[in-house]
Amino acid sequence: MNDSARRLSVRVPTEEWVADICTERAAHTTAQIINISADGAYLIVERPFQLDSIMTMYIKSPRLSFHTEAKVIHAEPNGIGVRFLNLDRVTRVSILNQVTKHLNQRYLKR
Repeated sequence: MNDSARRLSVRVPTEEWVADICTERAAHTTAQIINISADGAYLIVERPFQLDSIMTMYIKSPRLSFHTEAKVIHAEPNGIGVRFLNLDRVTRVSILNQVTKHLNQRYLKR
């Protein structure tokens, strides 16, 4: 894995998170978000995406909705890892709060 594809922060599993994806080359497509961090996410996709492609993502979950541009930093036939490119501070903090809450719940179950 090269340095540009390394995760910048901890990702946690998600439930009921989806992304509507729009690229210059393709119509809208929907993806399931498997895990997320304040810097990126891993998504299950129905079609392949090119490495380094840029997309606009509209992300929805039971607790948070936002949009951002993202860059594909890892590509597999049915999944992509993306890095968020322009999250505002409020959205980043909201994601960090979700990550922290998940980690605290996991720690308390031990």
